[in-house]
Amino acid sequence: MRYLWLYKENARDLIACMKYRPSPQLCKIAASVLAEALDMLYPLPDWDLIVPLPSSRRSERKRCFNQCLVLARALQEKLSGSHPAKLDTSALRHLGCKHAQASLDHDRRISNVKGAFWADPIRVRGARILLVDDVITSGATSATATVALLKAGAVAVDLIALAKAHAWEERRYEIYKEIR
Repeated sequence: MRYLWLYKENARDLIACMKYRPSPQLCKIAASVLAEALDMLYPLPDWDLIVPLPSSRRSERKRCFNQCLVLARALQEKLSGSHPAKLDTSALRHLGCKHAQASLDHDRRISNVKGAFWADPIRVRGARILLVDDVITSGATSATATVALLKAGAVAVDLIALAKAHAWEERRYEIYKEIR
């Protein structure tokens, strides 16, 4: 997992504005910053697929766009010349959650997102995947999506995000035990 910023202060404000106002234009600006940092975050990319973390239908309806898809498109464009990884928006599907993750405390996020993702074995079998998320708070969502991709036959999943919260450090072993 690689990320640009810690999820606090300006980074938290930017991501909140991007997601909850919502602002596709701000998301495009953040995407270009992430794409410019890609070489620093992953110096030797070797992915077959770039997979944006899908939004729930409720979030997509509310926002009218998927911020992770905007980020993924910028990364794919950055890689298009030197390391042609295919952007695949159908490799991973969000099956839904009972509640929006942002509305829950970190303890309830793991159970809320369990079983929320399905990966297409035909698309991901044997693939090295770059999974794109906007922010990793507890890590439950990205971990559950990663497990779905691996169970469907992906050989490796790297994760990239704009920001990571300190909660991930505190909860990562707990999440790992829960999703296995």
